[in-house]
Amino acid sequence: MPRQGARQRAMELLERVGLRELAQRYPAELSGGQKQRVALARAMARGPEILLLDEPTSALDVPTRDEILAELLREVRDFGVPVLAVSHDPQLCLYADRVAVLADGVIAQEGTAQALMEKPRNAQVGRFFGYVEVGRGRIAALGQSADTAEVVVDARRLDARLAVPSLGEGSLVRLGCRPTEVRLAGEGAIPPGYQRLELTVRNAHREGSFWRLDGTAPINLPLRIPQALWRAGPRRHLAVDIASSELLLWSL
Repeated sequence: MPRQGARQRAMELLERVGLRELAQRYPAELSGGQKQRVALARAMARGPEILLLDEPTSALDVPTRDEILAELLREVRDFGVPVLAVSHDPQLCLYADRVAVLADGVIAQEGTAQALMEKPRNAQVGRFFGYVEVGRGRIAALGQSADTAEVVVDARRLDARLAVPSLGEGSLVRLGCRPTEVRLAGEGAIPPGYQRLELTVRNAHREGSFWRLDGTAPINLPLRIPQALWRAGPRRHLAVDIASSELLLWSL
């Protein structure tokens, strides 16, 4: 392409990503989001049939990441080019039409982000979406609905949800949940669909404006609570509620 034509094409692309007025700036004078848009314009200059993004959110803090992701994907959609992104950031999945989780070099599960987050089929996929393994037990009985079961852990019976339909009565299982789905129990009755457990706190450490508590109840439940609640009265024993639908069972 002649030099004049290349310059015109470059300015057109910068116009499309909203950076035409910054064309004379040096890279060091651009923000993180502006650099991402320049990278997008440079990639689109080749007229690709598909755009590959390798860890597009790496080295970005959370507020910047969310802003840049929304901006970048809005620009990508304007170009109308399909995108294949590789990332260790589960937040990126929320922007994807379809997600494939790789484990040990093979696709462990694929589908929509919503489907994978609600029912990861094994502990590896679950960890990617924030689940932690909290214990092991045995299925005592299947529930009335197709994907529920009663599991026994150290003689305690808990209601849980099957991650895969092949699990049956007597199956040995792993239990998983997300810390954000365990909450301090209130003073009143147990909410419908929840079960109440007595948590013996073993460890406590800060995570930003929250405390992360780990304890046994009899499963090893994680819990995130605001700093003010924990400062108000550190206790060794806490009553916690967890929704039965948020306690997942994976094959052992």
